[in-house]
Amino acid sequence: MNVKQAFNSWSRRKFEYGDADCCSFVAHVASELTGEDYRKYITYKSESEAYDIIESHGGFEALMDSVFKVRGEPQDGDPCLAKLPVVGEIMGIKYDNTIVCITKFGISQFSDRYILAGWNLCHRQ
Repeated sequence: MNVKQAFNSWSRRKFEYGDADCCSFVAHVASELTGEDYRKYITYKSESEAYDIIESHGGFEALMDSVFKVRGEPQDGDPCLAKLPVVGEIMGIKYDNTIVCITKFGISQFSDRYILAGWNLCHRQ
């Protein structure tokens, strides 16, 4: 499966923490690209549970280190952490010169200049 196919396999629905949010989207795309179920590593049912998990790991970046393991310069299809104006930290997928992510307004794209960290998906099929 290529990155566009992985994006298109996402079932668009209303934003909801734990089901249709930035981490759920990234885990879905990573799972589609690699065949590994990343969704099992990030489970929560509310905004407060999500922030509790982030805090328990020492921050968003540390949480993603525990999920994706291999840091590196993100390539197309790789998970990345970005810091966007107004929004703050958000997970997305690197694609061309952008980050594709889920916000409360749906699927969005932003410049990749906002990337803080990236993780390489080493086991692509």
